[in-house]
Amino acid sequence: SNNFTITNGVVTLASGTTTIGGNFTNSGGTFMHNNGLVVLSATASGKTIQPNGSDFYNIELNGVGGAWTFSGTSATTTNNFTLTAGSTTLPSSVLAVGGSFVNTGGSFNHNNSLLYLFATASGKLVVPGGSSLSGLHFNGAGGEWSMNTATTTVLRNFTIQNGSTTLPTQSLTLGGSFI
Repeated sequence: SNNFTITNGVVTLASGTTTIGGNFTNSGGTFMHNNGLVVLSATASGKTIQPNGSDFYNIELNGVGGAWTFSGTSATTTNNFTLTAGSTTLPSSVLAVGGSFVNTGGSFNHNNSLLYLFATASGKLVVPGGSSLSGLHFNGAGGEWSMNTATTTVLRNFTIQNGSTTLPTQSLTLGGSFI
């Protein structure tokens, strides 16, 4: 398992793909995403993702049997968040995504986290797979999202502040308000 650790200073990630089979830990420095993709490929549980205030560009969790937990209260990916295999526990407050949020083969624990989408372009997707969202907030002037799924459950509020959203094809179940 290869861990990625930053304890101080500034690290610029590759503009292509950086694959990490262990923990992603930023405990005291800064990383620059360089418009690259970070692939977390662990096949074991107990892995952590600690961005510590730095933003990912694209992040993909793709490890059969892998399980990751975001440490801290918030995390941001300025483009896409993709979960293709494994499971993850989201940050305890906010996961901000500037592109698409897509779960095609894994699962996530919402951890009472708000999924905050802020894209300013069209063609973005929200695909929670079989997992429930805690709260969902769209706020991107010019952003357009399609909930490319038959059913979606949001346990708290569903808010469209800016942009437009195409709802699921069959049902949207809410535990809070539709704003």
